[in-house]
Amino acid sequence: MRSLIFTHGPNDWNYLPRDGVAQELEDVRSGKAIAVVVEDRGEIVGLAVSYPSFIRFPELADSSEPSSCAYICDVVVNRAYAGRSVATRMLNKSKVELVARGAKTIFIDCHEENLASRGMMRKSGFVEVAVIDDPERRFVGSRRTVISAWDAASGG
Repeated sequence: MRSLIFTHGPNDWNYLPRDGVAQELEDVRSGKAIAVVVEDRGEIVGLAVSYPSFIRFPELADSSEPSSCAYICDVVVNRAYAGRSVATRMLNKSKVELVARGAKTIFIDCHEENLASRGMMRKSGFVEVAVIDDPERRFVGSRRTVISAWDAASGG
């Protein structure tokens, strides 16, 4: 998983600090986070990591109850598999896993100028709910983050 993240994840839009990724992978190992993995011929070609019962953007959550919220923090696909709906399938599987753990609202975010990620999120039923200045995580372009949400009650 680490190899996929650092080989196919880095670009101008993604925030992938080594210590943050290491913690994320440890959270997957410990069960605090969920990994949805897509393999092809024994090779991991896609990874989505999410946190159930986690409010990443409290100002946007309808509830202060963490168990009703979840956050999908990373979606990485091997560049050779781009355009094959791998990310969309992983997001949909992540939603199923998170709802099974009690999530009612699932958040995800990306760089404002990352049009491919924004399109993939919309394709999976996420709706853009806010744009925030985010200079600590966004180093190029507008330096802003688009936050999207998916509501389990409405299915989109």
